[in-house]
Order: sequence, then structure tokens, then C-alpha cells
Amino acid sequence: MNRRQFKWSAGIFLTISILILSFSCHKQRVSVAWRRDVFLGLEQAKRLDKPVLMNFTAIWCPYCQAMKDSVWSNPLVIETTKAFIPVWVDVDSNKAAATVYHASARKYGGIGIPNMLFLDAQGDSLLHLVGFHSADSLVYFMNRTLDQVKNQ
Repeated sequence: MNRRQFKWSAGIFLTISILILSFSCHKQRVSVAWRRDVFLGLEQAKRLDKPVLMNFTAIWCPYCQAMKDSVWSNPLVIETTKAFIPVWVDVDSNKAAATVYHASARKYGGIGIPNMLFLDAQGDSLLHLVGFHSADSLVYFMNRTLDQVKNQ
């Protein structure tokens, strides 16, 4: 093999290796199918007779980001959330909704984030969780809320 053939072969090998590594290391991020519009989420909840799960969060909140990375991507959380109309509320870009539901960050005079508000299909409050919750804890509270809705 001459030098030219070796460089060409090495280049092909390197390209194929990079492609294989990039495909094997790339994990598709799966998460909850969030709605971003509170009004439309509440309207859909009424129409489908499903409870609402509002997640109040912010990009600068480390606990919110930890939940985004480890909790909202958990397969059991994703599956359980399908029984709800999930609404993602960024407290910075949607201060009005955060204020209406008393769920804004402390810097806005609220109770702090992350927090999750569970509403029935009519928009009445069922449960309000404040702070970081593990996947197991969140699934427990989601199931408890679903049981409460069934018994209404």
C-alpha cells in the first residue's frame, strides 16, 4: 500500500468511526408532551375531562433543570403524565399565569420553584407541590391526584 492509499484508507476509517460513535452516543431525549399555553391547556382539560398538571419553572433555577434532566424524562413519569394535560409555565416569560396560580418564583414574591400544581378538569386546585421531587415521589403524588379525581 502506498502512502496515498494509506491516507485515503485512514481518512475513510476515521470518518466511519466518527459516524458510528456519534450515532451510538446520541441519545434521543424523551420527555413529557408539554403544552405551553395555559388557557389552551385548561380548555383542553375541560373538553377531554382530564386533570391538569402545571409545572412552574425557570431556566435559571438549578432544581428546575435537575427535574427537567432526571425526572421529566423518566419513563414512568412520562407514562403517568399521559393521564393529565401537562402545561409548562416559565415564570419569567409567563408571569401572569404564575401570579394567578400563586406559583411564581420567590424573586417575584411567590412560593418558589420548581412547583407543580394539579387541577381538576374544571380548573379547581387539587394539590400544590413545591420544590424538587424525585421521579418516584412525583409519580406517587400524580397517582394520588388521579385517585382523588376518580372519587369526586
